[in-house]
Amino acid sequence: MGEQVDKIIKALTELESDLGSLHKDVEVMQHELKSQTQTEIETLTMKTKDMANTEAQKMISVARDQAKLESDKIIKDNEHNIVELKNQIDDTIDGVVNHIVKLALK
Repeated sequence: MGEQVDKIIKALTELESDLGSLHKDVEVMQHELKSQTQTEIETLTMKTKDMANTEAQKMISVARDQAKLESDKIIKDNEHNIVELKNQIDDTIDGVVNHIVKLALK
């Protein structure tokens, strides 16, 4: 009976040792998993920032192109208005000069 008790104690001691070893292995694996998770988070964060920057650049480019088109249209419209004003001035200048001459001669 003493022999069996010794075997049981030996088996329990080995089991306790194995459990301690497994506990250490689990702690190491947890540490590695945390490290890998942190690395993955940093990688995904950088990718997300890159994607956001790319999208922002596209939006800025589109807005710049639209603003350029609008400013070109405004310039063209204003140039057309200036030409019309010059034509109106040219058309009425003779009448104005004649009117001033008539007023001066009175």
